[in-house]
Amino acid sequence: MFEGKPMIPDAGVMWRLTEKYKVKCIFASPTAMRLLRKMDFEGTFFKKYDTKSLKIIGFAGEKCDSETV
Repeated sequence: MFEGKPMIPDAGVMWRLTEKYKVKCIFASPTAMRLLRKMDFEGTFFKKYDTKSLKIIGFAGEKCDSETV
């Protein structure tokens, strides 16, 4: 479980924790994922970490736009 802004200390915190704890699924608000996309548009942080354990990314709380998906 992670509570906080997904870009503090940087936009890689979610992917760093995914690698460290072998996270299998993430449920987040579309707003949080849009913010990550905005902060790391090229996916530099996502590519930097091993996210092979991640099987599901789910969105909750509001409709998610197609660009974010």
